[in-house]
Order: sequence, then C-alpha cells, then structure tokens
Amino acid sequence: SIHYVTPDCRIIPFCAYNSGIELRQEVEKKFSISLSEWKEKNKAEYDQTVGEIKKNYPIVPKDEEEAPKE
Repeated sequence: SIHYVTPDCRIIPFCAYNSGIELRQEVEKKFSISLSEWKEKNKAEYDQTVGEIKKNYPIVPKDEEEAPKE
C-alpha cells in the first residue's frame, strides 16, 4: 500500500487522500503557505541554492552565445 504522511504526522492511505477532495483540501489548507512567505522563512537556504545554480549553470544571453562551429 502507498500512504501519505502529513506534516502533523498523520498517516493517510493513498486512496483516501486522493479519492475525495475534502481530506486533501483540509491538509492543503492547514499547511499551505504562499511562495513569498516560504522564501522569507527559508531565505538563507533559498539564496544559497539559487547562487549555486547560477554559478554552476550560468545563463548566457543570446547575443553572447558562440556560433556553432561547422
């Protein structure tokens, strides 16, 4: 069987969680936060992760891309 564990440690069977909308909506409403609130709560980790991504995977503007070699 597949089960979900909610942030308050309730174990809910997959079918119960996904079959009816009431239980899922209850859990989502209780534990959801906005993206801006999440970023504020996780600012240090978020900034570090974004910095690492930008360092390891730099985005090169189109006008600075090298032409393909033939």
